[in-house]
Amino acid sequence: MDLDVQVERLRTLRVAHRQQQYRLEDIVRHFPKKEKVQKKQIAGITADMDRYKRNATEDFRIEIDGTAYIERPAAGKILLEHLQEFVAHSLMNRNKSTNFADMTLDIAEAEPPKPLSMTLKGFPIELRMSRDSLDPVAVFHGSQSYRITMGADAIGNIVRLENALERLPTMLTEAENELHMLENNVASARAELDKPFPYEDEWREKSARLAELNVALNMDMQDDSAAVVLDDAMEIVEIVENEPQERRAATYAR
Repeated sequence: MDLDVQVERLRTLRVAHRQQQYRLEDIVRHFPKKEKVQKKQIAGITADMDRYKRNATEDFRIEIDGTAYIERPAAGKILLEHLQEFVAHSLMNRNKSTNFADMTLDIAEAEPPKPLSMTLKGFPIELRMSRDSLDPVAVFHGSQSYRITMGADAIGNIVRLENALERLPTMLTEAENELHMLENNVASARAELDKPFPYEDEWREKSARLAELNVALNMDMQDDSAAVVLDDAMEIVEIVENEPQERRAATYAR
């Protein structure tokens, strides 16, 4: 392999090693903040699991606007009506119509809905509009907040709310796994951080050798150029010396 190719390959590896060191520094530097956030999330989910267990019952029960519903169809029907009003009013300023849950209501004619009070298993629930779509979302408020997208199916919305709380143990496991991953990543980063480039000596040696060869090559090129100029000059002198005396005299006279 040519020396210049070897040097270029080593230079590329050296740059990649330096960039990797920067990434490792970022992992170590940002770890305390990420660890704090993750531990707070774990503590919050744990507290919410305790709240869920304290309020868990075998029978279904949800409170909507102060009324307790123990049957899912009835609760789903009243919730869907609130969702329709909420969606209509939320889109009023966008000057659009909606077909959410087969709605035919003109947005411009929608009146502001009454604030909805809703509680399930000890968790208050707030309705919001999704930032990414025109779908309404329900937000459980505990030590942490949990967002669930609502749909046009009355029973389906109730099931989504119940499933969200039943997923708390799964969310806790996921949060704990995320913390373990952060800890493993920072441990690996600290082990690799500040390690020198393994081919540093080879890169320096071959780079220096390549530089020497380039200098020698430039000097040879300069010598060749000087030799060409000298040869041209000698040819001119030779021509002049061999020129007839009369012609040279005439040339000088001019």
